[in-house]
Amino acid sequence: MNRKIAVAVALASLLLFPRLSRCSADQPTKESLLAAWEEIQRTDPHTKVFEKLSDNHYRFKTDWFPYDGELIVLNVVVAPPPEGFEAPWARMTMGTIEIELPGLTREQRENLMRGIEIWERSNTLYYDSGAHRWITSAEFQKRIMATARRPSGGSRWIGIASQYAVPLVLVVFLLFAFSMSRRSKTVIDESRRNLKISLEQQARMVQLLEQVVALLEKQSDKPGPP
Repeated sequence: MNRKIAVAVALASLLLFPRLSRCSADQPTKESLLAAWEEIQRTDPHTKVFEKLSDNHYRFKTDWFPYDGELIVLNVVVAPPPEGFEAPWARMTMGTIEIELPGLTREQRENLMRGIEIWERSNTLYYDSGAHRWITSAEFQKRIMATARRPSGGSRWIGIASQYAVPLVLVVFLLFAFSMSRRSKTVIDESRRNLKISLEQQARMVQLLEQVVALLEKQSDKPGPP
């Protein structure tokens, strides 16, 4: 009886979670990557037909872009995780399925570029070593966003500083403008003072010249000796 229950539970798990079971993998191998990719293509709501014809050859129809024809897997690449990063998502192994769609012409690729680009994201997966499974690019981006939103000590201080950055810059600008205004006022006052002194000196020079002219005219009016 217990054995029947265990079998029933196992079958139910496979029916309820087919994508998770097929994407699960103990190690990020080419075989597990290809199996996960096949399941993702098959369960994509935009996929209308996905049939395996032979090794690396499939019949594929999608509504991401108008295509109904052959799909060929050219290469399966499992790249080692990069070193020197601490974030869990940054240490994930990346896997890529390189494919060819023989039924698409170059002109069709150019005209359907946007739809093809969106679909091709499903050809890149990331291995979650904690969950022992391959995840999609969309799941990978969610991990990055979740990590970015998680507050840390440094980010809190950065957030606080950013709140006061604009007012602080404004205060510094006003102080600088006030200082420049005072300096300009001092320069203007000094110029006015120098101009006043110069005018006074010129007035004295004019008075002196007038006195010299008057003295010369007075001497010229005197009669000469007989």
